[in-house]
Amino acid sequence: MPTPSRRAVIAGLMVSWIPLRAAAAPGLQLMVITSRDCHESADFRREVMPGYGRTPAARVAPMIEQPMDAAWPDGLAIGRMPRVTPSFLILQGGVEIARFEGYSDAATFHERLSSALSRSGAAY
Repeated sequence: MPTPSRRAVIAGLMVSWIPLRAAAAPGLQLMVITSRDCHESADFRREVMPGYGRTPAARVAPMIEQPMDAAWPDGLAIGRMPRVTPSFLILQGGVEIARFEGYSDAATFHERLSSALSRSGAAY
């Protein structure tokens, strides 16, 4: 399993003191960590991904998919490697500001996403 670069880990430690309630600024993204062999990831891809771009949340935090076993973007600063797929990271400028893990159904996903975006200060 690939691990984040040393630079990403150090940056994550350096920014860990940033409060989660920081005001939202341009550049929010929803990074979805998926696994090829995960049934919940497959359910998420089928049930949520096709329509996500038409939701209000997508205008605030466009979705990017990150396969767990693929190379991770340089400069990404996350608190810890995801242990569950799918995992959902709200990023601001490549820095994790909120996270939730696991998927059961589309309605629960949208509720959890709304809560995470609200905690991060995003208004939509």
